[in-house]
Amino acid sequence: MSPPTNRVRVVLLTQAIGPLDYRLPADMHAGPGTVVMVPLGPRKLPGVIWDDDVFGDEPVDASKLRAVLEHVECPPVGPGLRRLVDWVADYYLTTHAAVLRMVLASSAAFTASGTITCLNVSRSR
Repeated sequence: MSPPTNRVRVVLLTQAIGPLDYRLPADMHAGPGTVVMVPLGPRKLPGVIWDDDVFGDEPVDASKLRAVLEHVECPPVGPGLRRLVDWVADYYLTTHAAVLRMVLASSAAFTASGTITCLNVSRSR
């Protein structure tokens, strides 16, 4: 039995817990690689919607799913980069979250306030 189309698997950016299933609201269109904010207990955490076929565990009953809260306006994690995260996590026997935190290194990207500045430093000899 295939999961319903509104069910998504989200890799949270915390190593304390593995990927979790969430319900995608009807008015939200997001696929694998999309960065989202999801509820976890009383907190709101960032995560990335992942491909369904990567993790071998059974899906949670649809009635227990919580809804994805919002889509983060940033470029999605592409399929090649997701495959690299899968490979690195398997090779180094670590969690997807640990590798994904290196891919999405700046938590400042998830906040609307503040400015991210990129410095271009060149060496002169």
